[in-house]
Amino acid sequence: MHKETAILPLVVDLDGTLLKTNPIDETVFDGFRHDPLSIWKVPIKVAFSRAKIKAFVAAKSLESDTWPVQGNFLEYIKTQFELGRKIVLATAADKRIAEVIAANDPFISEVIVSDGPPDLKGQAKAKCLRERFPEGFIYAGDTAADLAVS
Repeated sequence: MHKETAILPLVVDLDGTLLKTNPIDETVFDGFRHDPLSIWKVPIKVAFSRAKIKAFVAAKSLESDTWPVQGNFLEYIKTQFELGRKIVLATAADKRIAEVIAANDPFISEVIVSDGPPDLKGQAKAKCLRERFPEGFIYAGDTAADLAVS
């Protein structure tokens, strides 16, 4: 690792990168397990916007300690943290979800999230991160939309 890149923050996406799954899926399952009758509200929320469905399911139940993580990547992130690199979680997930994940993983020093439309993904995420880290950053993502961020 070059000294120049050692100081750049490591910005990590949540769904499919830190987690093996999508946090919306996990919160839906957790929420319906605790409140099965709430399932009828989902189509109504979906009709309004993705942000509304994210907020709705995040408000149900957040048991992130049971969500499947990318074990090897998590170990890499911890190692980078121990070497002094700042770890940032940047996600299109609801703020409550990201904050719960960050609370469970104390090596995450900052959380950047969507707070309503537009979703923090693709070009919107790239713009946000370039403004936040004008000196540069290292990004880890898992989808074609993440290519815009690199």
